[in-house]
Amino acid sequence: MFAKYANREVEPLEYKLVVAILIGDLLLAGNVYKGNVVKVCEHELKVDLIPLEIHDFDVILGIDWLANHRATVDCFLKEVIFRKPGEAKFIFFGERRVLPFCVIYAMTTRRLLHNSV
Repeated sequence: MFAKYANREVEPLEYKLVVAILIGDLLLAGNVYKGNVVKVCEHELKVDLIPLEIHDFDVILGIDWLANHRATVDCFLKEVIFRKPGEAKFIFFGERRVLPFCVIYAMTTRRLLHNSV
């Protein structure tokens, strides 16, 4: 969806990426949209976005992006603390959401069916 509205030119990656997703499928990525901005708690942070053919996610910010922005993740508290040098720290608070068991079972069933084929 991002590609439809991006005001940027897509560029080829230096190398292809293979991305494994939860259900066991592999996705191939070969392009990037460089120089984008993600707004986190009123702070604008730069990000290069790699489009993937995946549904239900707007953007996935990985460990390299977090490291570049000096982030610490507290999984129990569901918060990300950003400590960029020369700037005041700020904290992003995530939602505490528990998936219903039927969703977990459906994901597990789909994975098992996929692996048996």
